[in-house]
Amino acid sequence: MELKYNTDELQRIASDIYFSTGISVGFFESNFTYCNAQKTVTSDYCKAIRKYPGVTVMCARFDTSLLVKCKEAGKMIAERCHGGLLNIAAPIKHENEILGYVVFYSIRTDDFQGVPECISGYSVDGINLEYLYNNVKKFNTREYEAACNIATIVAKYVMLENLIGLKTNENLERIKKYISENLDKDLSVKAICKNTNVSKSVLYKLFSGALECTVSDYVNKQRIENSKRMLTQTDMTVDEISKKCGYSSPDYFGRVFKKLTKHSPQQFRKEYSNM
Repeated sequence: MELKYNTDELQRIASDIYFSTGISVGFFESNFTYCNAQKTVTSDYCKAIRKYPGVTVMCARFDTSLLVKCKEAGKMIAERCHGGLLNIAAPIKHENEILGYVVFYSIRTDDFQGVPECISGYSVDGINLEYLYNNVKKFNTREYEAACNIATIVAKYVMLENLIGLKTNENLERIKKYISENLDKDLSVKAICKNTNVSKSVLYKLFSGALECTVSDYVNKQRIENSKRMLTQTDMTVDEISKKCGYSSPDYFGRVFKKLTKHSPQQFRKEYSNM
């Protein structure tokens, strides 16, 4: 599935949320790749502990782990990182399919609890971690709950405004249009390629990637959908309908129809023509 990202608008949303709430926001693609136009604002506390060996890698692994859990749950997830701050991840969905994620970073809900375990083996002389930690804006329970709600709202807004959405493929749209307008004609792979100016390899890739089916499966589905309309809305015979839908043999048409609908054409007409 190919997606498009309005990175400028995503960055504007991230900036607006940060300046109004103090929460740093990041957007991720479905494969967990960061997709903000610019990096999120990092607190001085996070900058300080990331100077220690391995902590930056640890942060990246935590982000990935949080997103994996969000993907598996299919809903908002909140977890405390190795530095003691809460992070919230919410999925951005389209028809129950996750297109990306919004992450709210570094939310402080308590006071400094001591040097975090991730750097406990190193000297922290000259670094006032307690001051840096407590300088991160603190959220009470109600404010934290509001932040969770905002994360979910932002995820829905991003989807509704199509800031992350399905990218239209001009070749695929042209092929689908050609098929729908020529259901009674030869729709073999060779014929489709010739009349839409695409190669076989491109055609196969488009159908397997975007539609997740073979060319013949797609053509049959469109032909059967067209035949269902004819069966319920016209007085044409089954033989006539099979020809109008591109099937040279009524028997083959009947087999395909039953495979896809669980009814014979005659049974389907009898059961649904008066609906």
